[in-house]
Amino acid sequence: MRAQTLTTATRVSMPLLDRSAKMVDKTQVAPGDNLRYTIQIANASPYTISDALLTDPIPDHTSYVPGSVVGATYNAALSRIEWRGTLPPAPTSRDTFDWIDATSGRQLSLTDDSCSGPLDLGFSFKFYDGVYTQIYVNSNGMVLFDRCNTSYSNVPIPNAAEPNNFVAPLWDDLTPGSGGVYYATFGTAPNRYAVVEWHNVSFYGASLPQTFEVILYEGSNSVVFQYLSLSGSQGSGSSATVGIENRTGSAGVQYLYNGSPLEHTLYNGLVVELEHDSTRRSPSSEGSTSRRGPGRRGSDHASAHTQPPSPRPGSRTKSRDPFLSGGAAPSCSLAATTQACPSTSRM
Repeated sequence: MRAQTLTTATRVSMPLLDRSAKMVDKTQVAPGDNLRYTIQIANASPYTISDALLTDPIPDHTSYVPGSVVGATYNAALSRIEWRGTLPPAPTSRDTFDWIDATSGRQLSLTDDSCSGPLDLGFSFKFYDGVYTQIYVNSNGMVLFDRCNTSYSNVPIPNAAEPNNFVAPLWDDLTPGSGGVYYATFGTAPNRYAVVEWHNVSFYGASLPQTFEVILYEGSNSVVFQYLSLSGSQGSGSSATVGIENRTGSAGVQYLYNGSPLEHTLYNGLVVELEHDSTRRSPSSEGSTSRRGPGRRGSDHASAHTQPPSPRPGSRTKSRDPFLSGGAAPSCSLAATTQACPSTSRM
């Protein structure tokens, strides 16, 4: 009987309102003129945001025109427009498992609770508020951007305590044992990608082999985890942290912590992409076909304030890249009118 391997894919995202936009019908007004503001609130993540909040203060040197707001409410005490509601998810492509063998690259000199670096990426990678050309890799399933850290005791994400500024496909007490950790960069500019592979490593005090990897993509700044061969309950993430965290430990995306949530249990053939605020996506691209696994919901709260940022440009161009999302972000619109006060204002 021939064994059949099934693969699934999961994308992990923060609730994002960064495709939202605020527009005004005039750029210069005379005293007494009316200005019509329109705000489009758009969900850029592939998950429903059930408690989205927008607060938009009435601009200086203008006053609210009573009864003009549509789709929201006017808070007279705070002199601002307020909206709260649910936004449906943005459409996404389907993702597929595509293992990249990095064992032809450099084998890192790692032992139990050790770290190697700095290692040259060969390109610039933007991660949260930093741009990096080098990384650090430890034996305990982590890639770090600032400095080496050999912590084997995993904690939830986010956490202000060190280590910070990392991506962790399987943060646990691991040791290379009879396996190894490999690093390689593939592709040509501007579509390069760096791969760190933990190959047949094992948990401290155990012998079952585990093989998994992290991929960092040039241009899109995407972080992708792939799991080729996992064994035992620890291999499924029962004592691990899986996710990403920023430099200060104030923000991150947690996919799994000590086996929870159960639907995020790790398994062979799983691919997980974690989006951060520097991830760049194409507004209209197609991905390849795959069988999908359960997606991360994470926090379902997001908030936006006046003049949300405009969409980030850029797209993924590698033909092998299955992580492009397409279509316009689901949104809702609201509008209000203000009147310029006697002092002429430029909006």
